[in-house]
Parts: sequence; C-alpha cells; structure tokens
Amino acid sequence: NIEGYGNGPIAAFVDALDREGLKDFHLSDFREHAITSGSQADAAAYMQIECLDSGRAVWGVSVDGNIELAGLKALISAYNRAHASTRTDPDPAEGKENQSISTTATP
Repeated sequence: NIEGYGNGPIAAFVDALDREGLKDFHLSDFREHAITSGSQADAAAYMQIECLDSGRAVWGVSVDGNIELAGLKALISAYNRAHASTRTDPDPAEGKENQSISTTATP
C-alpha cells in the first residue's frame, strides 16, 4: 500500500508515487470526456506524462464508469507504457528489477 495527499485523487496518487521514489515523470496533459450519454455514462481519460530522464512524452488511456478511476487508470497506463521499453524480466534470485503499477479500488 502507498499513501499520498492532494486536492484530488490524481494529485494524491502522484504524491504517493513521489513518496515511494517512483515519480520519474511530469504530468503534462490530462483530458476526460463522456463516451456515452446519460447518468450511467462511461468516461474516457487520456493522460500524458513526460519522462524526466529522457523528455519522452507518453500517453495512457482508460475507460471506466467512474470518472475518477478512469483518470487514475490512464495515469497508470501511461506510467507502465513509459517503463515498458526499459523493463526486463526480473531474476527471481535478485528480486524485482523494475516495477509496474496496478490498482484495485472500491467505491
């Protein structure tokens, strides 16, 4: 478990990553919109991060019925995509070499 604080769920999640030494990016763009109509509409979220070491821009995308989770999942998608090209298979004797992030949330 990680813990962070902010003025919303995305800011709190970024703070939590920073506290764990995992924030190696700058959040550069974030957009959301409904993809269906009505009160049960799904939200699509698009998150762009800029890798601090390379300056490379990476997008993540998510669709969820919960608008807050859509944004968090888009950030996780971008983070994992940014690290996918540098990830190698870990040696079980060495422990984890690189980390990817996943989320489970309950309303």
